[in-house]
Amino acid sequence: MSEVLDCFYLADRHNKFNSDLLKKVEMQNIGLVMNVATPEARQLYEMHTNVARAICKIKSFLRFDISLHGILYTSIDSEHHIVDDLLYFFHERFPIFHIAIFDKKKTYVISSEGLVSVYDLSLKDVVLLFEKKLPVLEIMKDFSYDEDLWEKYYDSQFILERKNLRLMKSMMPLKYRSKNSAESFISNRTKKLLEYCN
Repeated sequence: MSEVLDCFYLADRHNKFNSDLLKKVEMQNIGLVMNVATPEARQLYEMHTNVARAICKIKSFLRFDISLHGILYTSIDSEHHIVDDLLYFFHERFPIFHIAIFDKKKTYVISSEGLVSVYDLSLKDVVLLFEKKLPVLEIMKDFSYDEDLWEKYYDSQFILERKNLRLMKSMMPLKYRSKNSAESFISNRTKKLLEYCN
């Protein structure tokens, strides 16, 4: 890895990254590059920060569904090439689970052993494939999702008079919300959450 990419190590994950820009920056004085004093270095820096911001937001707002066979799965629509970074991050947090993320018509899976594989299948098909291979996890046998408990908590937190959709959208942009997350339902909160799942 070059000295420039050591500084802007996420820039090459940007969807508009090209190697010609990197070559131009590598030819420039390293002091100017480190201080982002050239237009090309500024462009590389902005690519790096855009990717870092996207990774941070997706890590914060991503919601997983869970299988009794020890599979955490979700789908995202990322603008940049960051799925592998997300897989390793969530694998460190949940090491006993297999983690599957669907992005751009592919499903990326990291096993509990840390091996990454890519499938040209839908998320649902990959989860079914792994459920056939894996036994039910011992810790998942007693797992139950208490919907009434969630409804009571949600009702205690939701205050209709304080509903502020513009603030909510600025704090949690729509593009980072999972389709099945509770935050997606908040703007239309007139019914119970379970009525939206049908």
